Amino acid sequence: MNTTRSGNNSDNYYEKIDYEFDLDYKKIGERIRKFRRASNITQEHLAEMVDISVTHMSHIETGNTKLSLPVCVKIAKALNISIDDIITDSSDINQGQVDRKWSTLLEEIDIRDSDYLYNITDYVYGKLKEYTSLKS
Repeated sequence: MNTTRSGNNSDNYYEKIDYEFDLDYKKIGERIRKFRRASNITQEHLAEMVDISVTHMSHIETGNTKLSLPVCVKIAKALNISIDDIITDSSDINQGQVDRKWSTLLEEIDIRDSDYLYNITDYVYGKLKEYTSLKS
């Protein structure tokens, strides 16, 4: 991410953020298909619900076409899910989100309990490492 500042002086500027965000339409289509099937809705019925052709719905689910925002909203409503469920994979881990969760927890915890929390976390993490090494 690149940031540049523009303006006449240091008191009067705005930040321009140059951020590339590529959507993986194949994964988006796979997520739509997964939610559609979980809802026991046929591709034909979902296409009818969102007022697009079955061919277009098929192309969306296979990632062969880009999904417009209005169609994305209609699909999300029809499947009773959020747009975020369609666009992002819930298994994607965002380090910033994780850091904020831990920071919030640590701000709220009594200092006397922090050592106890650390020991529990360390123990669970150790068991998780053991389990994942056994699966490999």
